Amino acid sequence: MSTESQTPPPAAPTPTLPFSNTDALDLLEREAAGMLAADGDASSSQPGTAQPAAPDFDNEAQMLVSFGLDMIALAVGQGTRVQISYDTKTKADGAKALAPVLAKHNGAMPAWLRPYQQEFRFGMWFAGVAFQTYLQVQAAKAQPPPSTPAADGGA
Repeated sequence: MSTESQTPPPAAPTPTLPFSNTDALDLLEREAAGMLAADGDASSSQPGTAQPAAPDFDNEAQMLVSFGLDMIALAVGQGTRVQISYDTKTKADGAKALAPVLAKHNGAMPAWLRPYQQEFRFGMWFAGVAFQTYLQVQAAKAQPPPSTPAADGGA
């Protein structure tokens, strides 16, 4: 008798919507849950108490801006068939603007936004579906109309 266990065949890949990767949102949600628990303990900060130096978020800001602009270029490119690109200065300016925001919130979702994580996730999903719908309509419009016998001078 064979003691080999039979493994089921791999499942077919599930098609993904644009912007449907919610791993980053899940991470933010877990961070926020941890931050909420820490906020109860951190409320005892008093004036004159030395605060640790704010972490440097320059690398994170650069990656987020680059990823965001790449996603915009991809989405616009798919929808319009126009090649979009952003220069290094645009990316650097975006990272320079984003880094203080990340540092201000210690790289986590701002406290005022945490209660709306589910709404944000739904909005991202809905935007992805709307964009896919738009692409399908544009693709259908680009197809030549079906010929009819009357249009061909039919017999």
